[in-house]
This record gives sequence, structure tokens and C-alpha cells, in this order.
Amino acid sequence: MGEQHETTYLVMEYVDGDSLSTVNRSLQKKGIKMPPGVLLRLMSEVCGGLHAAHELRNDEGALLGVVHRDVSPQNVLVSTRGITKLIDFGIAKARDRGAGDTNTETLKGKVRYMAPEQAHGHNVDRRADLWAVGAIMYHFLAGKPPYDGENDVQTLLLLTSGRPPPPLPTSVHRAIAVSYTHLPRRGTWAASAGWSPRGGAALRGGSWRTTPGRSRERTAAPA
Repeated sequence: MGEQHETTYLVMEYVDGDSLSTVNRSLQKKGIKMPPGVLLRLMSEVCGGLHAAHELRNDEGALLGVVHRDVSPQNVLVSTRGITKLIDFGIAKARDRGAGDTNTETLKGKVRYMAPEQAHGHNVDRRADLWAVGAIMYHFLAGKPPYDGENDVQTLLLLTSGRPPPPLPTSVHRAIAVSYTHLPRRGTWAASAGWSPRGGAALRGGSWRTTPGRSRERTAAPA
């Protein structure tokens, strides 16, 4: 951000590529499904970006409690070099933001990938973003989102019903399924390394969690 000739401007990175939703539509038109390994790689980078946001701290070292709240294929950019960027933190929430916080005033975010507690208007934490990552994974693996009504109202009713979505194939690691389970079973894992091709839960049977003020700890995959 800067100012020149009494005009304020904002410089943003140009990403030569398309959104994940556009890439998926192009593949669908050709009758191609995105390979799971490619999807894992892309979403592992999304998890890395989320972890960086979730771990932002103030000058005293306390977590700011940043939550993106709108993680979706439309907000994931894939460059022509295969680099993934998570964009549009426009409705992101910080825990200690002042009275201008709209978290419980207006429903914000895309319903198909929204966590149930967010749909209910409750306060949200990083677990809401992990739900969205899991919902994107579900969508690409199953061919449709975990909750998909004829319109947003029907989708909201399904999402807030408390019923689990249809199960994914048994070949898909349970850590992905747990990411879109209802609270409190979803846990408090950090996004970092959640679906990393080299160390992620989806391929190795474990995950990472971060306890405020402590180093990352590895946990076993949920039973």
C-alpha cells in the first residue's frame, strides 16, 4: 500500500493462472477427474497458507486468532508453474477485532464449504477453515460437496441438520473425513502439513496440531 499524488493505492501480486474452480471445470468438460495426488499437493499448499495466518501473533506473542472464513475453490489460485495461492482474506476474522466484527451479524462465506458452527452464526476458530479444506477435498473426490442442496437455503438446512454427509470411499484416509465432522470431534489440528504429500495425514496416518505457546506436536490419526 502506498500513496502518490494524494492517491492511495494497493499493489497486489499478479498470479498467472486460474482459480481451482476454473481448473476443475475445464477438466470436467474434458471428462477428466483431477488426480488425487495433484489435489493433495495443491491443498497441502493451501494448508500452509492457512497455518501462516492461523499462527499470526501480536507484539506480546499471543495468537491473533485469524480465521479466513471463506476457503473455497474460487479463492484458491493455481499458477501456470503449479504454485498455489490462497486469496481473498476480505472477510477474515481476528479474535480481538473491535466492534466492527461482523461474524455474528451476517452470514459470510460460501455455503457449500462453510463449517456448521459458522452457518449457525457462532464464533469460529481455525477449525472452520479446516472444515472448508476437507469439504473441498470431498467435493473433488466425490464429485459434489458434502452438503449440496438445490439452493443455498436447502444446503444450509442440510449443513445444520447435524447429519454426516455420505461417506467417502474407504480408500480415502479418515483424517480427511474427520476434517469435515461436526464439533467437537473435528479437533484442533493445525493446517500445517495436514495433507502434505511428504508428511501429511492423508498419506501417512497422522496430523499436526499446534498448542498456543508450544511447539508443534504430531498426533495419531483419530480412531
